[in-house]
Amino acid sequence: MISRVTLVSLALCLFAGGAMAQSANNGVIQGYAALRDMDLLTCRTMSLSARLATDRAPNSADAEKTKREYWDCLSKASKEAKEALPKAISSTKSKDVKDALKTYYAAWDAYLGDLDKRQSKTLKDNYETAKSKLDVELLTE
Repeated sequence: MISRVTLVSLALCLFAGGAMAQSANNGVIQGYAALRDMDLLTCRTMSLSARLATDRAPNSADAEKTKREYWDCLSKASKEAKEALPKAISSTKSKDVKDALKTYYAAWDAYLGDLDKRQSKTLKDNYETAKSKLDVELLTE
């Protein structure tokens, strides 16, 4: 399994070039969104691992460990996103970008919280729509 640190490092490398071409403000917001995307990927992977471990041996120590790791991932990702949101919002003066970022965060948080329920089609669509709107607002800023 790829560690969260590896995923975050990869995201930072991928978005560093793009952030240099954009304004510093957009770079902060793009970095925020990139880390949220990585959090989703990481927690989604952990959710699938927890399901597999539970399917193999429902009451095993391994199943309990992977479930704990998954819940820790959700908790940590949610906390980090909430703490970093004010900095991302304050990095822009555009009301449209601020509104798009708030909508993005709300959709991301709802989707993150539903990863293990297998009912996230609508929440995933809402998240992807909010992400696209944020991208458009950043491009038009």
